[in-house]
Amino acid sequence: MKHGEGTQITVADETTIFVTITCAHTGHPMVGRLVWDGQAFVLIAASKQRPGSVIPDEGKHWRQAVYRVHTSYRCPQCHASSMIQCGQCKALCCWEESWQIVSCPRCGQSNRRQGDIQSLSGGRG
Repeated sequence: MKHGEGTQITVADETTIFVTITCAHTGHPMVGRLVWDGQAFVLIAASKQRPGSVIPDEGKHWRQAVYRVHTSYRCPQCHASSMIQCGQCKALCCWEESWQIVSCPRCGQSNRRQGDIQSLSGGRG
């Protein structure tokens, strides 16, 4: 699993992207909003997915950049303070540094944090 701070910097074409994040505890999807701050895309908020609403496109537009999580961010479902990316299916889920092992709510892979997120797929803002 990879934590939400990337290491590769590239020029961003847009200032906001929306990604699907799944709560690691409830398994419910959310839409995460990341805003370009001039150096990185910063996860500033996530909202619960409403029945019938559209989730961001996945796998179509991958962006390589630095990714961070704002210090005020909290998962609206379990209140975790960060996000992590599954090394197997590339799905995002919430994460807390105190969690030794993270299980991906999408594919079930369990692992420890390894490295940083370097690319994400989502919709443009």
